[in-house]
Parts: sequence; C-alpha cells; structure tokens
Amino acid sequence: MKRVLVVNDCRFESMIMKDFLSDIGYNVQVTNEYDTFIQIKVFQPDIIIVNLIMKDNRGDRLINNIKNNYPGILCLLSSCDSIKLQDFIQSKVDEVIHTPVTRSKLSEILDEALDKFYSRHDEYKNIEKDFKGLTRENLKENKNEKTALVLNEETNVKLPNKFLFCPYCGGKFTEEVANFLFCPFCGQKLK
Repeated sequence: MKRVLVVNDCRFESMIMKDFLSDIGYNVQVTNEYDTFIQIKVFQPDIIIVNLIMKDNRGDRLINNIKNNYPGILCLLSSCDSIKLQDFIQSKVDEVIHTPVTRSKLSEILDEALDKFYSRHDEYKNIEKDFKGLTRENLKENKNEKTALVLNEETNVKLPNKFLFCPYCGGKFTEEVANFLFCPFCGQKLK
C-alpha cells in the first residue's frame, strides 16, 4: 500500500483529502507545513500532496525543498485556484490537483502522475545501469570528447563529460547546466 502525506494547514481540507485517499486504498498521514520534514522521515511517504497557500509558506516552495532532499518522492500541489503544472515546473512539482475534487478524479490524477513519475525514473535507472561496470582502465584509451568519461573520485562512478540528467538523483539538466561540476539538484560531484 502506497503511503501519502497530506500537507495542509486547514484541518477540514486535510480530513476530506485523507478520507478520499483512504477510500481509494492509500495509507494516509496528515501534517502541517511546520512538521513536514519530520513526518517525511518518520512516515516515509511515496507521495506528498501539498496545499498551495498555507499560513507561513507556499506549497510550491515547500515542494522545491522536499525535492532537493527527497527527489524520489512524487509531489503534487493542490489548490482551489486555477493553476497549471507548467507554472510550477521550476519548483519541481510533479502534478497539480484542483480542489474540490471527487474520489474518482483524485484516483485518476494519482494513477496518471504515478505512471508518469515511475516511467521517468525507470528511464534514468536504465541509463544508470549503462554506467555500472565501467572502470578507470577501460576508459583511459577513450580520448573522444563526446564519449570520454570522467571518474567521480568520491563515488567511484564513471560519468560522461556532457550529459542531460544527473545519474545520482535523476534531475534533468537544461542545456545551460550540462557543463556543471556539481548537480544543482542533489549536489553530487559530476566531474
């Protein structure tokens, strides 16, 4: 059973979301914006649903902080306002939920978001497998800049000189950050 953490400062909205998610078949925990990271460590959720507007924080900022520390958690932003996913891509929001929402619509949104999220992570895992088994010796002969690999001394993993995603956390790079020495998402040394 997947675990869902609902982050909302409104107890009424939280209870409705908890009831819907429980009815759909999820194990649900409710928290506020202040205890989010404690609950993530204790409850270890697979999915986090965060309300956009809370007393002292915005949900998109909270999701950005969550994703910086826990990139493997699916994070959805909920709001009664008319919001679009593309407006929150920079905040690393995986999907949006417009409330009020029905049980069936909530189930549909979660199923689609999980499918999209896991297919994206499966792509990264498949590419990551290509890096396993590479050693310093079998890379020394390769001088071609496009395919030359660099050893990350801290983790002993071989990495290409240029790539479009982080092999550690799966964060997708834009063209501008393809030459960074450290991953801007997880901070791992890339070169």
